[in-house]
Amino acid sequence: MPKIHSKEDVINMARWIKGSKIYYLQQFRPEKTIDPEFENIKPYKEEYLKGIIKEISPYFKICEVR
Repeated sequence: MPKIHSKEDVINMARWIKGSKIYYLQQFRPEKTIDPEFENIKPYKEEYLKGIIKEISPYFKICEVR
């Protein structure tokens, strides 16, 4: 989620769990959130998430955006 997790955060998390078989990076959807303020945050663009996947995919057998 933008403003909460950066690209570097996701890369670091992927490094911690590298060797896992599957990793899905899930797009943030600003609906029915715990904090109503989150509903005003725009999700990352698909291209941005695909760039992260490209960087972390060597750590996993399957690595995708969903």
